[in-house]
Amino acid sequence: MSQYSFPILENREILECMSELGCSLTDEQLTKPTTDHISRVMEQLLDLFMGFSADDHSQMKFSGMDVFDHPEIHEFSIGQLAFNRSIWK
Repeated sequence: MSQYSFPILENREILECMSELGCSLTDEQLTKPTTDHISRVMEQLLDLFMGFSADDHSQMKFSGMDVFDHPEIHEFSIGQLAFNRSIWK
């Protein structure tokens, strides 16, 4: 079976690439990432490469929402599922 190798980049190179792409990322955010910031970076990359913006996934509607007793509590999670599926594509 073939093995694939990715180049090992220094933090400086990663930050430079991210800056060229227009993604906001500091050295501290790279070395000590938080869930919120990584989500924002992923949203920026999805928008850049796939045209899938944060607004798209936050406004997605699930056709089966009317089956829930309290659909409003599921609105955020439906958007998150769409976002997660986009990341895995």
